[in-house]
Amino acid sequence: ASGGIRGAIAQTAELVFAGFDTEEKRACRNLFIRLTEPGDAGQETGRRVHFSEISTTDNAGTDLPGVVERLASARLLTTGAHSLEMAHEALIREWPRLREWLDEDREGHRILRHLTEAAQAWDQLGRDPSELYRGARLSLAMEWATQSSGSLNPLEREFLDASCERAEQEEREEAASLVAEGWNREAAKRTAQQLRFEREEAERRGEVFMDEDGHTISYWDASLNHPAPHTNSKLRQVKAISKDMFGE
Repeated sequence: ASGGIRGAIAQTAELVFAGFDTEEKRACRNLFIRLTEPGDAGQETGRRVHFSEISTTDNAGTDLPGVVERLASARLLTTGAHSLEMAHEALIREWPRLREWLDEDREGHRILRHLTEAAQAWDQLGRDPSELYRGARLSLAMEWATQSSGSLNPLEREFLDASCERAEQEEREEAASLVAEGWNREAAKRTAQQLRFEREEAERRGEVFMDEDGHTISYWDASLNHPAPHTNSKLRQVKAISKDMFGE
């Protein structure tokens, strides 16, 4: 008897679905995908969702409340003040059309489910940037969303857009940092080369003076008759940079 009841439920679902127009059928598909918790084939379960979650781009211009009402009137959905769920989880296993929807993009279903949870957590935490997608997770979600963008609701779309903007900002900052690092290294190299040249010239002329530690060092500012005030700090630069650049 239970098998007959499950078969009747699936038949009812197919009859209601057949009465929808093209846009309503797309909305119905999106709806049942969201009302199903991902799992291995045949192991999926039903889930309750808030009405705001089912308002996707694909449903724009569609009488979504009307679709929900007709499904609820046929006792396929159970609705509350702010949410809805499948009236019979048996639909997941007994309605061939729903099984086909779930099987044709099982990985996409998991991506969508994770995206939904991540977007909701981001919103609940005041849209904290640390909650945004990054790296491989963002790439995977964007690749799927490019092919199924109409399946996203406004919050999920905002979450992905914010994730992409954050990733682009981090890439710009990293590029700027690399440029600055390269410039600094080049400037340090030029400084080391110049100071080394000046030191070698002073040594060649035999000009010497005492450093802060009382050691005799060959270095002289030729434009003055005594060591320049900046000589000691310059010498320290020579020692540090020359050691790094030339191993001296």
